[in-house]
Amino acid sequence: VPLVQPMYFSFPSERHAYHASHQFLLGSELMAAPYLLQADTFTRLSRQAVWFPPCGTWFDLFDGTQFKGGQWQALYGSLDEMPLFAKAGAIIPLMPHDSTSETLASDSLDLVVFPGENPGVELYDASSGPPSLTFVLHRGFDSRITVLTIDQSSAAPKRSFTVIFRSITKPTAFVVEADSTQVVAPSELEYDIETNTAVVGPIAVPAGAAVVS
Repeated sequence: VPLVQPMYFSFPSERHAYHASHQFLLGSELMAAPYLLQADTFTRLSRQAVWFPPCGTWFDLFDGTQFKGGQWQALYGSLDEMPLFAKAGAIIPLMPHDSTSETLASDSLDLVVFPGENPGVELYDASSGPPSLTFVLHRGFDSRITVLTIDQSSAAPKRSFTVIFRSITKPTAFVVEADSTQVVAPSELEYDIETNTAVVGPIAVPAGAAVVS
């Protein structure tokens, strides 16, 4: 399966997918819709009509803005911007901003997590064999609780994770369930009220650990 796919690859029965020629799917979790039209001479902004597939809510990757699936939405931005959208339940592994490594062998990773459920995202590491990391996102026994399970293979290098939860209300605490239970107090959390983003970490996560918010 190619990493970059036209919309009709995943939505062949949706007629709108065949008209959304200026956007594409990027892996299993993201959709990109770059600005391509000449910028307006007055606003200096380009316009892009984005089709959001009817498979639940979509989120702006950077600020968590929500878009209802099954509709077109006109967006405006500069030509040097790249709008990226995550589907509900998306888990996006990223290298830390200050990382100088060009491989997955880094000892730390950022995880950007969006509300919803995800049966599993596998991350492959050539140094330890596929798959070396598996992430599963689901709701706990209470609909207000999100459970992110991180399973590292024994062959993978031990890593710490910074988990970035987008579009959630401020949690009272995070709980890391592993060999021993660790509670992250509210004073240790970063929370951006404008984007409803909570950040916890970096935390050392052994195999089979769960981060609960």
